[in-house]
Amino acid sequence: MSISKNLGKIAAHGHGSNCDKKEMKSRKSLALDRFIPHNTSNHAYKVLKTSPEQPNKAIERSIDPERFRSTTPAFFSTFGNSDQFNDFNDSDDIMITSTPRRQETQYHNSGDTNDVNTNNSNNNNNNNNYINNDNNNNNNGNDNNNDISNNNINTNTNVNYDTGSDDLIHKKFIEISLGLNSPNRILNFNHNARFVQVNTPISQYNQTSNEFPVTSSQQIGKYNRPKKRLKSHIPFRVLDAPSLRNDFYSNLISWSGKTGNILVGLGSAVYIWSETQGAIPILKIENSNDFITCVSFSPNNLYFIIGTKFGYLLLFSQINLTDNITPLCKIKLNSFKGITCTEWFHLHDSIENQNFFISGEETGEISLFKIIETSNNTELHCIGKIQAQKQQVCGISINYDNTMVAVGGNDNSCSLWDIKSFNNAKLKFLLNHNAAVKAVAFCPWSKSLLATGGGSKDKTIKFWHTKTGTLINKIKTTGQVTSLIWSSRYKQIVATFGFGDIEKPLLLILYSYPKLTQLLYVKTPQPLRALSAVLSPDFTSICVATNDETLRFFRLWEDNEDVIIQSQMEGLYGSRLIEFMEGIHHLDKKQNLR
Repeated sequence: MSISKNLGKIAAHGHGSNCDKKEMKSRKSLALDRFIPHNTSNHAYKVLKTSPEQPNKAIERSIDPERFRSTTPAFFSTFGNSDQFNDFNDSDDIMITSTPRRQETQYHNSGDTNDVNTNNSNNNNNNNNYINNDNNNNNNGNDNNNDISNNNINTNTNVNYDTGSDDLIHKKFIEISLGLNSPNRILNFNHNARFVQVNTPISQYNQTSNEFPVTSSQQIGKYNRPKKRLKSHIPFRVLDAPSLRNDFYSNLISWSGKTGNILVGLGSAVYIWSETQGAIPILKIENSNDFITCVSFSPNNLYFIIGTKFGYLLLFSQINLTDNITPLCKIKLNSFKGITCTEWFHLHDSIENQNFFISGEETGEISLFKIIETSNNTELHCIGKIQAQKQQVCGISINYDNTMVAVGGNDNSCSLWDIKSFNNAKLKFLLNHNAAVKAVAFCPWSKSLLATGGGSKDKTIKFWHTKTGTLINKIKTTGQVTSLIWSSRYKQIVATFGFGDIEKPLLLILYSYPKLTQLLYVKTPQPLRALSAVLSPDFTSICVATNDETLRFFRLWEDNEDVIIQSQMEGLYGSRLIEFMEGIHHLDKKQNLR
């Protein structure tokens, strides 16, 4: 018997002159359950709207199904029209048997409810059967063959209801039409789907609690949801920086660890931005063809260095800052090539280290300078030079104890040098990328860990063990890596990006280490290029110079954690052998290191 005939008789029966008040009351509640998109439950809509003798008034008073469906997301319609599962056919028949109070499926249009009551005693033995899944099962003389295959749910299903309420009949019919009580239908995806088909018999549907069969995550496939939702971020301050050069090879910002001032190179001029005094002009180059290529504050004292395209190196002090102050010292390199970057020595255990810094040049050379203070003046003395790269130097980083320097270059590599004796420096390793390497950073809390980032043809961040030159890990990004900054309080690293994904532009991403999980990102409404970035003195924020001639300040970390001196966490180097060399001992001592 077809669905429309059965439900047509159920609907027609409720309009007889002898319907009791309870039945009419239950019929009025049908409107509360009928708002399901027509494309998904066309059987139910056919039945509910089929009563030529007397249309249901509750349906007439309710919202128009077409209008309701137009304001509802087309989830059911889209999902039902897809080929992800096999839907019911219009020709499918579902046999519905009545409840103990109304066991007769064929309700008569005459409205004689006695016909229902006379059949109660004939079907008491079927009260405990909710859905019959046995083949060749006889119920009221009907032979229904229930065949559940891997791709098709059985649609010839006998249903016994526990109550005679019409609204419950309606609900059960909607459940069958939508396949809500059948995990086979819901989880029966095509062969390209990620989830595994689950063949759970319909008979496992709980008759008393109306709960669906529970399946384990191994059966339905595991969805790896991130533990923490990725957060977006906005700057807490934006400063205009007119004439900021859009140059990948320049390093035009620095943040003083002593005063908190910001040093910025803008074209052929240099400014210091102070919280108390605002913008202070420091230098204006008279030669119109020359311009600023790098600026750098000393982390150890009040000195700062400015480098130019024509190879000039100027030394200033933050004491008594005034407009266009005179430099303490000015020298010109013999190569007459631009100075691209500078890096200062760490104090470590010697106070003398505070006046040492290394400069990188367009020739591929790096030079070690020392600031010599006398009673009369201050001088810059060049101690030695190293041909660190074949092409221009893009980035420099010095390890904690000033014994090793990493030099990123435009020849698609980062060279690692032993500088215990600078004039007798030894090349330890050559760390390769597929593009220029500007982003170079030694980890402050793991002394043998180095991070390097490649340019627009590489877009990869790599992590190295500096004592062995081993590539520990790497992660592919969506943009040109312009800077890498380690957090001093958390095991995290932030990367800024230049040229990258035009459709989904990202300015920076904060990663955890060593899992390299994305914790935070900054995206922009239009492609924006981060030229370089520096860390704040309190290790909580970074300042990013961008190609729209602005400086953007982002607070990424809190200051309620102590600075990490040395981390001995397992997994930092991804190798038990390397971690054993670094003095990291694993808890599992039974496992031999090989």
